[in-house]
Amino acid sequence: MQDRQPSMPDFFIDYHDGDVQWARWIAYQLENAQYTVFYREQDIRPGMNRVLSMDDVLQGDIYIIPLLSPDYLQKASADAVPSGGSVWSVKFTKGRLLPVRVRDCSVRGFLSNIEPINLVGLSEVDARSMLLNSVTTERKRSTASPNFPGSANRQQGTKPPFRYPGILPSIWNVPQRNNIFTDRDLALTKVYEVFKEGQEGQVLTHVINGLGGVGKTQVAIEYAYRYSHRYDAVLWIDVSNEQTFTEHLFILAQLLALQEQSTVKISNPPIMTNLKLAVKQWLQALSGDMRWLLILDNIADFALINDFIPSVGNGHVLMTVRAQAIGTIAFSRHSLPEMSPEDGALLLLRRTGKFGPQALLQDISNADLVTAQELSHLMGNLPLALDQAGAYIEEVNIDLLSYLEYYNDSRWRHELLEKRGEPTMHHLDPVATTWNDAFTTIRKTNPDAYSLLLLCSFLHHEAIPEEVITRGATTLPIFQTFAHNPLRRDAAYAELRKYSLLEKENEMKTFSMHQLVQLVLRDSLSEEEQRQWAKCAIIAVYTGLDAAGQGPTLLPSHCCPRYFFHVQSCLHAIKTWGVISDECVHLLYLMGTHLHDYARNSHTGPTVGLDTVVIVKTLKDYAVLLRGMQQVKEAEELEAFSDLIRATSTPNA
Repeated sequence: MQDRQPSMPDFFIDYHDGDVQWARWIAYQLENAQYTVFYREQDIRPGMNRVLSMDDVLQGDIYIIPLLSPDYLQKASADAVPSGGSVWSVKFTKGRLLPVRVRDCSVRGFLSNIEPINLVGLSEVDARSMLLNSVTTERKRSTASPNFPGSANRQQGTKPPFRYPGILPSIWNVPQRNNIFTDRDLALTKVYEVFKEGQEGQVLTHVINGLGGVGKTQVAIEYAYRYSHRYDAVLWIDVSNEQTFTEHLFILAQLLALQEQSTVKISNPPIMTNLKLAVKQWLQALSGDMRWLLILDNIADFALINDFIPSVGNGHVLMTVRAQAIGTIAFSRHSLPEMSPEDGALLLLRRTGKFGPQALLQDISNADLVTAQELSHLMGNLPLALDQAGAYIEEVNIDLLSYLEYYNDSRWRHELLEKRGEPTMHHLDPVATTWNDAFTTIRKTNPDAYSLLLLCSFLHHEAIPEEVITRGATTLPIFQTFAHNPLRRDAAYAELRKYSLLEKENEMKTFSMHQLVQLVLRDSLSEEEQRQWAKCAIIAVYTGLDAAGQGPTLLPSHCCPRYFFHVQSCLHAIKTWGVISDECVHLLYLMGTHLHDYARNSHTGPTVGLDTVVIVKTLKDYAVLLRGMQQVKEAEELEAFSDLIRATSTPNA
């Protein structure tokens, strides 16, 4: 295509409203291939002049894609006339009309003289290939001189022919693309922005890290497909363990025709070194105009790749790891977060098979959407868990509400999270297995880290105060091994960071843990073990709150935003397991006095959405529990606080 202004789209899709699903699908495929698209449903918003907006777009060097169907061709109203009116004749004479046949129809008039892109009767894979291969035919051809056929080597100074989006390079071993890949455009853009800045002959390395199940591998796969046209070779290697790494190197050796390495047995230890060296040398030996992408997926041990990454060449290395600390292995990195609730719900709905793989939120009934969003929220918007839930729903053919009921029942939830659903091509292990393997390893290598993880799983998942651990540990026998030794405590943190199970926020001195990790870990314990760890959490929170309130950095009223949700977790534990102890009494009474102080002086400190209604109700809840513990005096005092706050609050408070 010719150069155009950055804001000018590549394609304009014109369609009858009855073919809007086709318009969405075609727009999605083109945008995934890095084209830009304009079509009514997406780009004409309320208040905009439809005719003027379309005419503005059609003034540029844009390709027009009319979706041919009986409705499109036969409708007699003005809407059936190709949008743009007289502009169409100009575009037609310039050869910028690309009709796409989406339904059987008889074409007459000037459109009958133009060969259409025929998608009728094709599978989705074939239709995507047909569409992308066809739209590239109108682009400018490469001006580079072809290689001399008699030369065995590429001539210096020539570049390989440009491949368009959708056409894979000949050297390619990437796993199959996920046809329900959802969201993650920001993550893909970050990778693209890093790699596009590279200079010729410079190997750029980038790491995507994050919790197991957050979707790192799927982002890497999607990047490979979306930007395949930028590379002449794309190599994929699973580095989850030494054996798998060796097996993938062996497969690559065969792919790259490295016969001297591919004919030996891979069980011999020195062979992995030979294979690594062979693949590395192959990449480094490619001519300067050969572009390559090497994807190292799920790296568990950086020692496996220390001497493997090429030092020279026109290539990019994309790595996925769980570890938060990556050292100097890469030039850049970014942590992959969970999905948004909306995108999480959409992924879940697509995976159930009850909706098309390209279904949009507006295609979903309100009842299904609300249930899907609730499930996404409960699962922490984690892609693997949502994919697993959708797979189970599809396999046993139940509705979303039934799955939600199973999930909310603690009797079935642990078993449910161990069921993957079949068939699947992406991430064969269920979410529980993904983490349980890590839990087992941590328990063996660093028991302190495992105990710390258990303690945190009984607190609120976000912003766990550091002093709950540093001060609280001094009062818990199980933590005495590191309570007074900061180096052992740091070693426990470091062990958990290897798996992104605990994240630290240094400025606020807090930790965070994914809520579904908490749930899986809690559900793996017996009821008595859960009760004991709930008691430990209550003691640790009380100790931390007491220390924070007396410290120089926090006023008593400021403790409320920092501790409120953690005390609420303790409140839940007291109710669930019937925990009664002196620490329970002290914790509820102390937090109650802080809430009273906060309500009177909230303008002096940070807020956390603790309005008068919430504070009054919370004080009443504390008082009820204290009465149940026979602490009448403390209960009456908190009830008095509650009544005073309610009486003195403004009507709008």
